[in-house]
Amino acid sequence: MAELIVSVDTLAEMLSVTPRRVQQLAKEGIFPRASQGRYDAVTCVSAYIRRIGGGTDPVSAKRLREDLMAAKLEAQRLENEATKGTLIGKAGAERIMFTWARGLRDAILNFPVRTSAQIGAELGVPAVKVNAVLERKLKLLLTDLADRHPPEISPPSKERA
Repeated sequence: MAELIVSVDTLAEMLSVTPRRVQQLAKEGIFPRASQGRYDAVTCVSAYIRRIGGGTDPVSAKRLREDLMAAKLEAQRLENEATKGTLIGKAGAERIMFTWARGLRDAILNFPVRTSAQIGAELGVPAVKVNAVLERKLKLLLTDLADRHPPEISPPSKERA
């Protein structure tokens, strides 16, 4: 059977465990490492099934084989997406989000300068005052947003029929 070498994150996702748990199992000798931070998915999934008590019940064994096949297919899908460039790594996604958030912040902070003269003229208030109020309020808004943390993002659960 051909080897399917995957990262610790991919293996963790396949087994619905944390990357830390994969590392612990490797340290315990359950998962052999193919190289630093890389594992043979087929070997590790088989070892994990044995570890959690695959048993000898034919129904259970069939279910475990189906789960193993599903894990192999998912690993192959992820590998194909990475090869095609439709799947980006965590660092790439963080870089994209950082750049997007920085652009959004800059647009928000430029809003008072771009609009205070027009707003001031419509309200009959000096543009300098309008600019000061808008800047103060938008900086408070950005500070409030910076203090919030996004929810944890986890892979969608796959319900069995």
